[in-house]
Order: sequence, then C-alpha cells, then structure tokens
Amino acid sequence: MAIFEEIQKKTEELAELLSQHGDYIQYKAAREKAMENETTRALLKQYNDVRVKLQANQVIGVEDEELNKTFKNLNEILSMNRDAVNYLVLEYKVTSVMGYVYETLSKAVKLDGVIE
Repeated sequence: MAIFEEIQKKTEELAELLSQHGDYIQYKAAREKAMENETTRALLKQYNDVRVKLQANQVIGVEDEELNKTFKNLNEILSMNRDAVNYLVLEYKVTSVMGYVYETLSKAVKLDGVIE
C-alpha cells in the first residue's frame, strides 16, 4: 500500500473514531436542540461572528472596546440559556480534541509555524 493510501485509511479510521466519541455525539444533539430555537440560533451566530472578529483583532494587535462589550453582553445573555450553554461547552470539548489532533500532527511533521 502506498504511503498516501495508508494515510487516507488512517485518517478515515480516526474520523470514524472521533464521530463515535461521546462528547461529539452529545455535541451534535446539543447543537440540534439549541438551533431549534430561532432566537438562540441567531444569538449563537452573532456570538460566533463576534468571537471570530475578536480573535482576528487579537492576532493583529487591535483592541476594539465596542466589540469586547458586545461579546460580554452576548456571553451574559447566552449564559441564561441552558441549551446554548450546553452547546457551547460541548463545542469547546470537541474543538479541544480536534486541536489536540492537529497539534500532534503538526509537531510530528514540524508544522509549528516557527522558522528556525
């Protein structure tokens, strides 16, 4: 078997394993439940949009007080919604696992973004 085919096979095995992970299964159910409510869905979309903008600003060193205030307000609103909180907690758990996988693979092939 060629190396690329072996990588494909292992990747598919890993994807299958990840899709069977308890946190991922719970995440899918929590996402579905949270998205059933139109208001919750809209708030989560706005929360994600603001979060991405804040992360981009952090990378380029820009501080946006208005955006920070909006994010804080969204956090407060969403914290009162059990379905949204459950979804966000499980999303964090799943993205943490995915981050670990990416970090491990990057270290193995020296794709850490640092030029020596």
